[in-house]
Amino acid sequence: MKKLLYISQHLLKCTLIFFIAFIWLKFFIDRGWLTILLSIAITLSIELVSILLSRKKNAISSLKLVEKEKAEDMYFSLINSNAIDFLYNLFKTRFQLAEKKKNYIKIKKENEENYIVYPVLSLDILNASQIANIMKGLNKENFSKLILICFDYDSNCDSLLKSYNKEIIILNKFETYATIFKEFDYYPQITHKFYKNTKQTFKQLIAFSLNKSRSKGYIISAIILFITSFFVKLNLYYCIIASVLLILALVSYINPQFNQKQKTNLF
Repeated sequence: MKKLLYISQHLLKCTLIFFIAFIWLKFFIDRGWLTILLSIAITLSIELVSILLSRKKNAISSLKLVEKEKAEDMYFSLINSNAIDFLYNLFKTRFQLAEKKKNYIKIKKENEENYIVYPVLSLDILNASQIANIMKGLNKENFSKLILICFDYDSNCDSLLKSYNKEIIILNKFETYATIFKEFDYYPQITHKFYKNTKQTFKQLIAFSLNKSRSKGYIISAIILFITSFFVKLNLYYCIIASVLLILALVSYINPQFNQKQKTNLF
């Protein structure tokens, strides 16, 4: 099933690239068969380059708007409560050997692996220096995986994680909700609301427009305009708009920046 989904995704991406190439080549080449062959060649070349440049990443599903609000409220409520007690009770539902420490939870699994869940609860961005201090404080602990829970984290943290021989996973407030609270079906009580400016920024509008869920609408609109271009005099105008729609569909479908990825198999 996964292979079928993977193949269908690449076929759709190739189809979008083919249509974009075909739309413009037909203005410069009179022979239909040559236009089709060149469009196929361009499509295969772009697809090959994209495969070579792409990296395997874990699939992340975006949280719905309501869930994002819940995630923020739950995280903010944890800051204003005893988070260690809550996390201890949460992990006790699945791991009998969970142990409550002063600043973290230690989990011992049946395969003798020890995990540490360390909440860094504040509204600040987690940085590399904080991670280094946490690791220094845990140097006497025997563990194979460290899971850090935070509001959000600096992109520079990723390079630091490779410096340790322990597996370190950082979860922001949304990832914590998706991979821990939902996974365990155990949620903190919302005692505080996280209020923020609800005015949409330009970046949010772009993310909304280029979300994967809007790909289908762009494709249908582009196909309608492309077909229309064969029957009206202003066919260049229709082809330009169709090309723009196909590019939007392609970007929204394959660009991970606007389609969050989910970390799985934490425990």
